[in-house]
Amino acid sequence: MRNVVLIIATVVAVVVDGFFALVNFYPVAPPRDRGPERVVLTSLNEKQAKWVQENMLDEYNAEHATNFKIRSVPDEGLLRALRQDDVALAVLPEIEADQAANENHVVPFDGVVSRARIAEDFANVRPEILESARYRDQQFFLPRAVALDVAVYRISKVRDALLHWQLVRPEIESALRAVNGRGLPAQYVLEQQPADWDAYDLFVLAYYWAHRGYSGQHAKPRVAHRVGLSTEAQLEIAAAMYRAGMSDRTLAAHDSKPALDWFQWETLYREQNLYAQEMFEPAGIDDQAILDGITRGDFYLTSVDQMQAFSLHGGSYRGALALVPDGDDLAFTAMPRFASLELDETGIPVRRADPFSFRETLVWALPAQSPVQQEAYNLIRWIVERENHARECEALGILPMRRDVIRERETLFREPWMQDALEAGLDQWSRAQVPPSTLQGALGVDYAVAWHRIVAQREVAPSARAGFGPLLTAQIDRAAAVHAAEQLVAAHHREPIAEEDAEAAFAMPALREPMVIEGLSRDAGVDSGITAEVVR
Repeated sequence: MRNVVLIIATVVAVVVDGFFALVNFYPVAPPRDRGPERVVLTSLNEKQAKWVQENMLDEYNAEHATNFKIRSVPDEGLLRALRQDDVALAVLPEIEADQAANENHVVPFDGVVSRARIAEDFANVRPEILESARYRDQQFFLPRAVALDVAVYRISKVRDALLHWQLVRPEIESALRAVNGRGLPAQYVLEQQPADWDAYDLFVLAYYWAHRGYSGQHAKPRVAHRVGLSTEAQLEIAAAMYRAGMSDRTLAAHDSKPALDWFQWETLYREQNLYAQEMFEPAGIDDQAILDGITRGDFYLTSVDQMQAFSLHGGSYRGALALVPDGDDLAFTAMPRFASLELDETGIPVRRADPFSFRETLVWALPAQSPVQQEAYNLIRWIVERENHARECEALGILPMRRDVIRERETLFREPWMQDALEAGLDQWSRAQVPPSTLQGALGVDYAVAWHRIVAQREVAPSARAGFGPLLTAQIDRAAAVHAAEQLVAAHHREPIAEEDAEAAFAMPALREPMVIEGLSRDAGVDSGITAEVVR
């Protein structure tokens, strides 16, 4: 009996051993060939491109045996790079997409898949975004990302201003009275909630900071916005006038009431030395200069879009280092409301307007020579799925385009600062629009040149409102102006501040340091008796 058991055990052992030998030596199917590299063209910065490659494209490639690789080029090189043979898919600013279609460098997506399929795949995307990606009554493009400008400010500096701005109120009243005959609006108070700020609140903040010394440094202007002939500067100037009530219909008028209202405020800032000196340098201020000013701690209030906001703060994903060493001192809100300098007989601004920002949309474009047009569409459809879209919004600061992600934003985006930055954009959505096609390179140049003459060169005083019109309507050689601006930018090229230098470039001042108010003709004192709390 014992021998029988031994024989059975031996046979079982041999069978089991043979089974595992068969499993181990059975030919394993080789990995599927992913084919040649297919380029996805974009203008993302290095860190953003790396995140998209590792968290989006690599994951899609592994699941679908594809070989999509991201390639980043500067914005000005996108249209040229679009024609390269290995480019399978591209991301373009919507404002440049029409040119790509007109020059036959791209083909419509509804020539690759049916319109019904596109409608089904993008059913949860806000319809106005999908509609704006149409051209020539075809779905030439598909929405990739949306960003709106928001105001970024330093919490500690706003808190300081709320506590002590009354120290300079007489000077503020005097500066305004010289232009509007009255001063601040009736019963004015500096709003504690940034979401309630208007043009007068901005002026009060700018005036206070321009006369407030910190950390032993002399007081200097701490507010800035983009100026010059760069695309972003042209959009900034136009958006400011739309914020004052301009529309596509009045944009071409040049001397419309919103334009005059806004330029009057600009000249007052210049007269009172409230704008950072960099705005008046030959190259002006572009996106990079704005980010550098915030990084150095020079700018206390300016504007950025959501993606820039996330880059500034850092921490939205592993490895996303902050551009500033004290990201928690940054907060974001909608662009402040407009209020005219002109007041009525009761001391109320004659003209007001709600927050506004241009809706800057990036679109997917399908190169005419793309060898994988169907697979390129499949990649887009996968990226816009709910989970993937939410991941991108959280990591990159893309404004949510899907209605379900918008509804669930409070639970999907975990950090308060993320919610603030995205909410600031959504708060402006009702008035937001795509920049008009007549703006870039045409009317945008006109207004940018007018700003240089009226504001930078001080050709008109803020009280001489009637003098703005002739300069706003003056004929200019746009091509020559752009060429001259390009030469200035090249001659005054700025390198971005390196991460390792950012902390050394910025020293956070103590909140309870000695108060130093400069440039006044009297002893301001230090105790205002005011208490305030800034709500983020």
